[in-house]
Amino acid sequence: MPRSRHRGGGEKVPLPGLGSAEGSEKCARALTSAGPSNQSSDSSNGRNGEYPLGLVAKEEKGLEVEKGDCGVLRVGGSSISGRKPAKATTIKEALARWEEKTSQKPSEAKEIKLYAQIPPIEKMDASLSTLANCEKLSLSTNCIEKIANLNGLKNLRILSLGRNNIKNLNGLEAVGDTLEELWISYNFIEKLKGIHVMKKLKILYMSNNLVKDWAEFVKLAELPCLEDLVFVGNPLEEKHSAEGNWIEEATKRVPKLKKLDGTPVIKEDEEEDN
Repeated sequence: MPRSRHRGGGEKVPLPGLGSAEGSEKCARALTSAGPSNQSSDSSNGRNGEYPLGLVAKEEKGLEVEKGDCGVLRVGGSSISGRKPAKATTIKEALARWEEKTSQKPSEAKEIKLYAQIPPIEKMDASLSTLANCEKLSLSTNCIEKIANLNGLKNLRILSLGRNNIKNLNGLEAVGDTLEELWISYNFIEKLKGIHVMKKLKILYMSNNLVKDWAEFVKLAELPCLEDLVFVGNPLEEKHSAEGNWIEEATKRVPKLKKLDGTPVIKEDEEEDN
């Protein structure tokens, strides 16, 4: 049975910088894309979040927030509920907070972390164009619906967009010549139209999305440099894993893969050599 996208049962989700109840309902909405409940936080098979091999812990260190049923957040045993949603955080506001926290100028920084804002970011606005030197941008665990305004990020190599409300890959063409890693698990992506623009993409983490057809999956073969793919939790993977032929069928369609769902891909000729 496919895993539910409802996250209840007191799942713990890392959430940095939570200092008040401001925007708790919108925060709860963002956290509904944090992952299936009752999963091990140190899983090594890529099924526990945006990144395989426990990398999510590196990306989102901070307070542990326990999310119970009905979108209620509990911090240190206290419940937060019934609050009126606050206005979304803008990119400009998030950058100002980041600058204050790190004492770095966003226009000069190579790595910028804007994940899990309170209230969540909803739009990738034009303020992103100021990040000319940025090589790694983290926007995970927000409420972003569309990828946009990446034109000014001429040096971007790693883009983290996991745990948002993204439905398609439009907007990535702006960084198609530089992007090497895309972390976009726990969204609502069903179609892979436009993915071919990422000419240098080596790593794609897109577990727990909505891809259900081989016709979409084969578009990944258009990525000349793709080596490492995490695809668990998509309906297509769940169906064929249940049938016992996922790895065989997936690697047949994207033969250049060296790692699939955290496991090295062994080619037939390599088996014969050994």
